[in-house]
Amino acid sequence: MNTKSSFVTKMPLTLQQRFGASATLSNGKLQITIADLAAVGLDVTQPNADQILASLILLNIENQPATASEDPTVGVIIADSFKTFASRGEQSQLEYQKTLSLYTADPTSAIDPDDLVG
Repeated sequence: MNTKSSFVTKMPLTLQQRFGASATLSNGKLQITIADLAAVGLDVTQPNADQILASLILLNIENQPATASEDPTVGVIIADSFKTFASRGEQSQLEYQKTLSLYTADPTSAIDPDDLVG
């Protein structure tokens, strides 16, 4: 007889899973160590704001559990959508679309970050 439970405890992602291994929240300040973002390919010598934001998005995708869409404790899910060519100005570029989903407890009529589950 199998006595092991198949119950899996669901937990929201930690601050470190969202923002890097050295991320801290203290006295109202969120501190993110740019070096942690090298884990998703960022050249940390002189990144610009767009590169940092993209790295945070990629880090979140990488650290999300495969079952995040079924986990009621995860309040933010970022998923891959598609890749396509885009003409911007005179340049042809690749566009990588991501789908961002924010989950709040029902019933709410507007998105308030304080209402996110997790």
